[in-house]
Amino acid sequence: MNDIRRVVARVAGRLNWIRFVHQMTRVAFYTALLCMLVIALDKVVHLGVRSLAYLAVYVPVVLLVAAVLTYRKRTSALEAAVGLDQRLDLKERVSSALAIGEPKRPAEAALVEDAAARIRGVEPRRIFPLRAPRELRWLPLPLALAVALTFVPS
Repeated sequence: MNDIRRVVARVAGRLNWIRFVHQMTRVAFYTALLCMLVIALDKVVHLGVRSLAYLAVYVPVVLLVAAVLTYRKRTSALEAAVGLDQRLDLKERVSSALAIGEPKRPAEAALVEDAAARIRGVEPRRIFPLRAPRELRWLPLPLALAVALTFVPS
């Protein structure tokens, strides 16, 4: 049973990492858009804040917001077990074994042993690869425009 919990914990960690990367990319894109718009507005109507200040707080804000969003929606052990079942086509063996906990009957023990045998040696990176979020493709555009706007005189 400990083998199952260990693998499920590693998968949950991997899924949380993937969620963090996706959240970070999404937050980075929309924050860059917001910075670009505020810097452009500052060029028309002086807001009193230096343009470089927006860019200086950009990275810490993106990391903090992405971390908070990821923490609020972190993957549970059951979600990770269901994900394993789906990706490896295990017909709910891992999630059932996790729900059983310590087996009390021979049938439960057999299910837990079977699930443990099937996920032994599983590498979460191969089962759940990290794919680039769609916002990553467009992220350089608002960032470059925001940086370029800082050098435009008011």
